Amino acid sequence: MLHFIVPALLDPWPDASLAPPRLPALERLIARGDCAPGADGMDTALFERFGIPPAARQGAPHCWLGLTGKRPGGWMLHAHPVHYRADRDRLLLFPVEEEILTGEMAARCLDRFNDHFAGEGLELRAARPDQWFLFSNRPVEATFTPLHEAQGRGLHDCMPQGKEAAWWRSVLNETQMLFHPLELAINGLWFDGAGRLPEPMGRAPVLARDETDCLALGLARNAAGRDTDVELVLCRHLEKARQRADATAWLMALERLEARVAEAMEAGTELLLEPCNGTRWHWVPAMKRRFWRRARPLHPTTA
Repeated sequence: MLHFIVPALLDPWPDASLAPPRLPALERLIARGDCAPGADGMDTALFERFGIPPAARQGAPHCWLGLTGKRPGGWMLHAHPVHYRADRDRLLLFPVEEEILTGEMAARCLDRFNDHFAGEGLELRAARPDQWFLFSNRPVEATFTPLHEAQGRGLHDCMPQGKEAAWWRSVLNETQMLFHPLELAINGLWFDGAGRLPEPMGRAPVLARDETDCLALGLARNAAGRDTDVELVLCRHLEKARQRADATAWLMALERLEARVAEAMEAGTELLLEPCNGTRWHWVPAMKRRFWRRARPLHPTTA
């Protein structure tokens, strides 16, 4: 079976001036396949695919393992480099695009943060210039809003919650003050994915040889077994194109996905399509005979 995880696939078309294409294979899969409840985000879809129970779904330690090949020994969080911007009476945050993050920028921010917070048991590290992690020498007793849910929103309802919420809010605020004099695109951090790496668990599907998704790689490295009957296909390009409002990139990503799905259908492969919007579609070759189910355009702007 091929399991496609494609966040943003069914999001509204980003540019009314550019007509979205017809996608016969994808449209047929959605029209004639079996629809069922699915994951509401890519990370959740990955954890479910690997069979990881909710209590063990800590993103940061798995991503660190995926990027470095090293098992982290303690508590840690994602520390996303972000840009905060005031908008009237609220504060918004936006991720800093990975293309503009350099090793020098990361080093300046890490040095400033670590000099200030050394006495608090916190250490900021970068596995790559665009992938930062915060290590804590004690348990993290707070919950955090994932970056993809917080970006572009007012932050009042997105701040840390729980027993140590006030302390973690102060860390966020102090970090803004620390980074401000550096005059970089990065003027703060956003934390999520807190936890410790569990003992090996779950079963890893087959990943593409050139797979770069750090969570998928970390889950595979921490898996207790292998599921060679499932090949996982991760498609992040649509989500990235949406975030940048780049309709041309969205179109190219859709066409590549359509070609891959059409090829798999032609070969008689069982498929699972997960658009990360709370639904998923399962396809087996016999479903192509459901002629009474008419295919419709994926995007409503199509005439």
